[in-house]
Formats: sequence, structure tokens, C-alpha cells
Amino acid sequence: MATFVLVHGAMHGGWCWRDVRLRLQSRGHEVYAPTLTGQGERRQSLSPLVGVSTHVADITELLWFEDLTEVHLVLHSYAGVLAGPVAEREGHRLASVVYLGAFVTAPGQSLLDVEPEQVAARYRKLAEESGEGWFLPATAQFLDQWGITDQIKAKSMTIATGSTASFVANGQADIAIQLIPELKAVPGVQVVPFPEAVQNYLKFQGGINPASKHKKTDAAFLKFLSSPAAVKIIKAKDMEPGN
Repeated sequence: MATFVLVHGAMHGGWCWRDVRLRLQSRGHEVYAPTLTGQGERRQSLSPLVGVSTHVADITELLWFEDLTEVHLVLHSYAGVLAGPVAEREGHRLASVVYLGAFVTAPGQSLLDVEPEQVAARYRKLAEESGEGWFLPATAQFLDQWGITDQIKAKSMTIATGSTASFVANGQADIAIQLIPELKAVPGVQVVPFPEAVQNYLKFQGGINPASKHKKTDAAFLKFLSSPAAVKIIKAKDMEPGN
């Protein structure tokens, strides 16, 4: 069996590989899908100090601490720029490097050097105007650029930095699953605990907006999630908090 390290692109997280990871694991392979610093659920760690070298370290540290060898390193989109530096530092641990819709850069090049000129110019302008001069904020415009279907767009919402639970209280979302302290801190949100059997080192609860148009459905859904019947499904789908 093989060992895979799957690395996501910009504005993603390791979660984007979930279906791939589960399929590979079901066939007996060892799979790691880390989230890069400042991305996805680690977005709180984003700062002007985070860059390519940070993300190279994310991967090389994973390889070293897990003592991985014969690794098939799969890189998507932005992550392609990490290939050379990772291979240079930890090439003895790699069996292959796979570019999956990934950017290929030469030594000394940045991602903007290999983007189409008009795209690079737009990114620089967006960073200057909306990203404090150093980062690209996630906007709905990227959905068009990446060819996301209208069906998925209808289910998506760009959420500004802040408390997920507050969107429930404000009526912008019907359900939130969030860390207990954050959820409890928002007035007017009904809180439902999850089963102890799926509580890990992160303690999770669910909340419902009292003004939800589908309050009965939401309540039924959270009631199920808080029941013993949900434990087997949550664990089978690898959705256990802390994973």
C-alpha cells in the first residue's frame, strides 16, 4: 500500500480532499491532507509573515514528524509552487510528485509570475485595495474564475471574518456548528450539545436561529445530531470533531 500527502490550493483547506482521502483509505492507503498555515480552518494564523516558505515548512515538518517515506506528494493549484523547495529539502522521502491542476514555477518565480498577465494585475490590485497590500481576500469573483456552477453558488455564502454563531443570531444562516464558548456567547441562539461519544479535544455544539424559516427542520436535524443514532454515521464519515 502507498502513502499519500495531498496538498490543497489557495483559499482551500485539507478538507477539500475528504472524498479522495476516504476512497484511498478504504483501499488501505495511508493518507495525509494537511491544511496550510493561514488557509481554511487555520485562517486565523494568516499574517504578513506567512508565505511560500511557511507552507514549505508545513509539508516538510509533516514528513519529518510523521517519519514518512516513499510518499506520493499530490499538489493542487497554488501548491504546485511548493514542489521544488519540498523536493530539495526532503526529496529522499518522496516516491513521486503529482501536479494536479497545479502551477509549475521555475526557481526564483512566484505564483504571479506564471499567472496570465491580466490575472496577476487583478490580484495585485485586489491585494492593494482590499487586502491591506499583502493578501488576497476571498470573494465571490473567484467562484466565476474557478468555474463553480450556479447550483453550488446558490448554496455558498462569503462569510466575513467573525463569529459563525453571530450569523445564526442575525438570521444569515439557519444552523451553525461552532466551538461552545463562541456559540454560547451569542444571545438568542438555541444551543444543542453533541453526544459525548463524538466529542474530542474540541468540544462542539449546534445552534439554531430562533427566526429561522425552517426552524422545525433545523431543530429535527440538530436533535438527530445530538442523539446516539448519529454517532455511528458521524464516525463513519470521519466527521468526528478534532479530526
